[in-house]
Amino acid sequence: MARCSLCVAVAGLLLGQAARAQSVRAPEVGGRTVSLGQPLRWHWQLGLGGGAYLGRASDDLLIRGWAGGYRAPLNPVTKLAEFGLEGYFGARGNQADAGARAMLQVPYLSAGVGADYNFPKRRFDLLLTVHSPIRRGGFLTRGTLLRLDWYPIGRSFMLGVSAPLGDPLAGRNRPIQDYVVVAAPFQIPASHTPANRVLRAELDSLAMSATWVRKLVVPFLDQDGRNGAVALARTARYVETLHSRLAQHSAEGEVAFFHAQLEHAFAVAAGNDATGRTLARTARRILLEEILIPYDRLLGRKKRNDTLDGLGIAARGRFGRWVTGSGVVAAAKTEDVLYVFERLTDILEAERNAAAKEWDDPRLVWLPLQYGLLPEEHDEQAELDSLLERVTGVTFTEHNKLTYVTNLQFHWELLRMIRETRNYHVLWVHDFPAVKQGGTLDVASLTQVVDGYLTTLAERVERYDSTGTLPLFFVFLDEHYYEQGKARSLMTVLEDPLEANANLPYSTRADVDRLGRALQRLREAVRRSRVLQAETREYGEAWLRNRVKVHINITNRVDASFWSGGLISSVFGYPDDVMRDHRKIAFRDVSEDDPFAGVGILTGMGVGQYYLGPRWDDRSLLMQGPILLQLKQAARDLLTSQGLRPEDIPAPLRLAPPAATFDRIAMAPDAVGSAFHSRAMALFNETGYLSKSLNAAKALLYSLMPPGSVIKVPDSLWNATLYGSLLVGASLRGATVLVIAPAQANAPSAGFPQMVRAHELLARLLLVRRALAEPIGSAGGALYVGLYALPVDQHGFASRAERWATQVSATPFLLKLYPFAPAIMATVTDAGRSTAGRAAPVATDPPKLHQKVQFLATGEFWRGVTSAPQWRRFMDTYLRYREATYERGETEHRDARALTDSLQQIADQLLAPIQNNPKAASFALVGSQNQDYRGIFMDGEVAVVFTGSTSLIPLVDLVFMAGNATWVADEATLDRLLPPVGELRRRVARVTKDGV
Repeated sequence: MARCSLCVAVAGLLLGQAARAQSVRAPEVGGRTVSLGQPLRWHWQLGLGGGAYLGRASDDLLIRGWAGGYRAPLNPVTKLAEFGLEGYFGARGNQADAGARAMLQVPYLSAGVGADYNFPKRRFDLLLTVHSPIRRGGFLTRGTLLRLDWYPIGRSFMLGVSAPLGDPLAGRNRPIQDYVVVAAPFQIPASHTPANRVLRAELDSLAMSATWVRKLVVPFLDQDGRNGAVALARTARYVETLHSRLAQHSAEGEVAFFHAQLEHAFAVAAGNDATGRTLARTARRILLEEILIPYDRLLGRKKRNDTLDGLGIAARGRFGRWVTGSGVVAAAKTEDVLYVFERLTDILEAERNAAAKEWDDPRLVWLPLQYGLLPEEHDEQAELDSLLERVTGVTFTEHNKLTYVTNLQFHWELLRMIRETRNYHVLWVHDFPAVKQGGTLDVASLTQVVDGYLTTLAERVERYDSTGTLPLFFVFLDEHYYEQGKARSLMTVLEDPLEANANLPYSTRADVDRLGRALQRLREAVRRSRVLQAETREYGEAWLRNRVKVHINITNRVDASFWSGGLISSVFGYPDDVMRDHRKIAFRDVSEDDPFAGVGILTGMGVGQYYLGPRWDDRSLLMQGPILLQLKQAARDLLTSQGLRPEDIPAPLRLAPPAATFDRIAMAPDAVGSAFHSRAMALFNETGYLSKSLNAAKALLYSLMPPGSVIKVPDSLWNATLYGSLLVGASLRGATVLVIAPAQANAPSAGFPQMVRAHELLARLLLVRRALAEPIGSAGGALYVGLYALPVDQHGFASRAERWATQVSATPFLLKLYPFAPAIMATVTDAGRSTAGRAAPVATDPPKLHQKVQFLATGEFWRGVTSAPQWRRFMDTYLRYREATYERGETEHRDARALTDSLQQIADQLLAPIQNNPKAASFALVGSQNQDYRGIFMDGEVAVVFTGSTSLIPLVDLVFMAGNATWVADEATLDRLLPPVGELRRRVARVTKDGV
């Protein structure tokens, strides 16, 4: 009977997780706001299993139920070690069985070892255990694991199922499907048979050209070998084949040849040149819409049924309907025409397959959109904007106000945003540490807690009796960074300020007093609020503690039930826990009813002292307008992806009825003024296996910017060869490309795997620059490799100004690229002299490049803007702004906001002469994504893409960066600033390249 009761109890646990009956009532009338909260220090499991004891002549059946608690002594996301204590009871044969065991597990290996003490036998035994979810999300129900225990000394085993206790999110905080299906099952249609034998030779020529289009748009530069020298030699041979082809056709000439061949093939099939052009035009459109765009938007995602056959069949069906229904082709020629299109889809599939084999990873296949586009179809702002929307599935929003800000201003603006919150505020960040690396309390984080959240809550509670409103505050923080920064102590204060203790770990007496005063003020305000006390009598103390708090949401929690194969190098399996949310966003009071009421900020920064001062070179983007609705939608998607039900989404973040929203947006300029004139979209790579629109947007811009364009791409982790290859392709088509990576001393992440990958990529870019100098130059392009190799600042911002003037004067290509440079040289030199006297204290560390800002412009835009007479005033205002936000401090510089407004006004004047030129196109990207494979495949990332005069603020910033970079022309300089390592480390870096 006892055994049956045990089975029923455990089966009930496995078959149904505890239901969470949450009220949908608003907090103002007694409802509770749901949040993910913080992970428990201990996690608990209950299990049931059966096995056999093999120690006697006749085997005994074992049935056991067990319960246990487990805790990781280190960061649990690393999955390196976990201690556990378990107790079990059951039966062995006809005898009662019970015991306890202590375990040491390595969660990364899904295995452990322990000591088992059996009470009836009164002896210890060795235990070896392994577990697996078998399938993503859980073996039987969400979060459950299949577990095998083996006792090698006691000669017994146990196979059972364990389920999490007290964790309703287990098995629910990741997508169940770890891939995207390229094509559903389909029936293969009968092939078309041409009557015209000449077609086969024509199409063979087209196939050859298609191969060269792919190789010139996305050249494969990631060759490997038994050592670095062999790998580089293979790259050199590959580049030489490109050189040979470029001697016959330029990159743009190859695209033109491909389309000429396509038109000719259709003309041969139809028997008429004009009809051939009409057929080719329609074929290109269908290829773009049915094959190229649907496939390319999956860049970076793990794919199943990775073939274009299904997409090709849909395209063939659409083309066939048009041909037979339009009457443009004689009935006798229809079969030949359909054969040409069929072969065209086969050619694209062959190129997809070849690219997947070259890159050894289908996630990295980018099919050139040039297969479906003529050059004149992507050389204007409107055309490029439309293509971005179609590939990403995200719409540009109009009437936004964007303000580009540097380092310290993020700290000030975040504090301001919290203090000005009326309804709700979201901080979605990757870093909010309680403890600095030196083992002391992080004062910058404490400032946001005390002067931001607690002070704002206290002020609102003090006015609650008259206003009746109390804002809601939310923090989203990835568990890896939460554990790494020991953020639990600060998050606990925010999560329960009415009961929290001010004595934080690592704090000084002054810190304790400062926090204690803020907590006391809030508690006193709650005690004195007659309305709040009356509501508490009705709704209870639990409601009050839920009402007066910051709602903490620790995301991407450790979950053993999510584990997939093929993440690293398409071979090795990895737990989902290694995937992190790297997005950094904050916004307040965003509403569908009035998109202009809220304010947001997107940044590369985190909260904490580490990000203050000149040692951390980073940027942020302040936002107002409809683009904030895209951020709000992303926050809602994040919570549902982490296991919250739609009805549990906090009220302010729910999707409001869109009635009148679009009318409000349409009438916005009159209501909010001329400052709201920026066109922008927010793009997201969701964490792990979810959608990744940011990847596709960057690949599209790199591969489609027309000849004459200028592309600037600095980054702190420049090691994704795919992006490097796309930019090489851009230079071959006539673009001027500037790639800037940090030297080793200036890299925020300077581990050898990251640095090895960066060195390998930059070395190959130098090889291309040397070997393909003639065809790149003939196309009107250029390729430059720069290293952010700044020394320790000796005179504060003056060090940067002095360096710019010196290096630009001595760098011919910069003087050519920036025709305004001679006119502003005196301005920069004077800024260096004037700031030297009031320079910041001498820094101890060289500055770290963490600036994830990119700028792209067509030749018409570049020439028009760089020849404008306002550059001296533009640079002077920029330099004054940088100096005002350069020195470390927690008090906002009084001129910072005024100077950003002045920069925007000058930018408007710079753009005015060319703003009506459709070919004068520009794009700026500000966000969190690195130029690495981890950001492509694994991590949650975000960027805002914006156009027009606002994009000129990042441009002047990058002009200044380019003058501070060291431009590398030879391997010796590269090796000096980014030292190569031994072969063993190179091999390790290549194997782990997807995750570093």
